[in-house]
Amino acid sequence: MILTVHVSNPNIAPIRYSDTDMSIYYFGSLLGKAPVQAGSQQPPRSCKLLRLPAWLSGLQLAHHAKQFLADLGILILWFNV
Repeated sequence: MILTVHVSNPNIAPIRYSDTDMSIYYFGSLLGKAPVQAGSQQPPRSCKLLRLPAWLSGLQLAHHAKQFLADLGILILWFNV
């Protein structure tokens, strides 16, 4: 799965990303992780889209399946309007 994250830098100085893992939570449960690689720089006062490979826990996803599918249905309806 590819996770697209919108990142804003409102500062007057650029920011650099370090190696880290982004945690993905859903209704308070850790659903998965997405690694952020070091070396990426974002200019001052800018927005950027990060495309990150993400891994989700099948067990946690199954635990929240009903609500997750309902949320996906709402998103699909919203984007098709």
